[in-house]
Amino acid sequence: MPKEGDSHEYAKVMKVFEDIRETIGLTQYNLTVSPSYNVTSVSYILESKGKEIVGRYLLFNPTYVKGLKEDTVLYGMMSHELAHHLYDHSLNNDTTSCLQDELIADEYAGYVLGHLCTSKTTSLSCLNIVKEESNAESPDSQSRETHMNIGWLKGKASCLSGSPEEMVLVEGGRFTMGDELEQGACGEESEIPHEVYVSSFYLSKYEVCFSEDDAFCDSTIYSRASDKVWGRGDRPVINVSWHNAVTYCNWLSEKEGLQACYEINSNIAFCDFTQNGYRLPTEAEWEYAAREGGKRIRFGNGKNTANPSEMNFFPLGDCPYNIIGNYRKQTAPVNTLTPNRLGLYHMSGNVAEWCWDWYKPDYDEKGVYDNPKGPTRPPMSGRYYRIVRGGHWGTPAQYLQVTSRANHGMFTRFHGTGFRLCRSLP
Repeated sequence: MPKEGDSHEYAKVMKVFEDIRETIGLTQYNLTVSPSYNVTSVSYILESKGKEIVGRYLLFNPTYVKGLKEDTVLYGMMSHELAHHLYDHSLNNDTTSCLQDELIADEYAGYVLGHLCTSKTTSLSCLNIVKEESNAESPDSQSRETHMNIGWLKGKASCLSGSPEEMVLVEGGRFTMGDELEQGACGEESEIPHEVYVSSFYLSKYEVCFSEDDAFCDSTIYSRASDKVWGRGDRPVINVSWHNAVTYCNWLSEKEGLQACYEINSNIAFCDFTQNGYRLPTEAEWEYAAREGGKRIRFGNGKNTANPSEMNFFPLGDCPYNIIGNYRKQTAPVNTLTPNRLGLYHMSGNVAEWCWDWYKPDYDEKGVYDNPKGPTRPPMSGRYYRIVRGGHWGTPAQYLQVTSRANHGMFTRFHGTGFRLCRSLP
């Protein structure tokens, strides 16, 4: 083992840590080497508790680790311990800082295991082992599982091909989808409340803009969409049909070396939700994200009052949760106004957004829906209507609400309709 005064061995161990940061992404947790860190104890982790092979070789070859279930759990435990030694927390060792240190270590261990594409069950098994070794001043089990899960989701997401830099990871969960606030009092069509579970997914921070869609059109047989002389660039693309939107998704997936989600055949398209490419969100995913993970809120920016300084809509209507103000009469750039707490812009207003689902006016069954994707075929013969959500620049406040539903024919082009991108986690 290297001794604290052995500069050569110290440098070698530090090199291992640098490789960890570069390979696994440790830097996103701001884990820096503490001035008080003990080389001997860290070497023990690397060579004894972590096993030499796991600590020094498999650390740089996550693909190989996937086949070693026992060592994978051990690898997660080692990551937890490394986080303890590398996290530059307060040196006064008060209870609060120690508890925070423990949670950060839990999150990092979850991240590493998620990065290795292990199951959530494996991650929680690792956490249970770690908890047995913890001292009495440990955080409560629920907090630890929450942090482990957050790390696992981030690590799982890092397995995606490509870097979804402008996408938000929406952590899945169960929620009551539909009109919980009796928003239908203002007359819009809303869903009957029903329980839904959605898995975690990625959703674009912004609506697809003209510059992005123009690049697609210029590379294919499609003509550029009309911008109504409002401007192109970073304004949301409008006058695009549902069919155009899913074709764009496939084009972008192939352009970035991802798996295309759609098989498109004339009026019919099939979606393989297990693929890692771009797609439209389902109606359930869209509402869950607009509601900041299923919260009971009225509008897609997290507010319960529609304010024209924060949303782009028709602010002159007579509605109890509408502030009268400036009416823009056109779209606004996709990265403007107020996002919700997930970092999603214009989930209410600006442009209404295409979703995957065929339109159906009601829900026939009771119980919990697991990742609902709508009807498998058009429920009304000869009427090819798809869901649109969120309202647009000319929509009154009551129709902007997160439970409000609308539909267009799948080949309809409208100057108030666009789309945003979604991706499944592997």
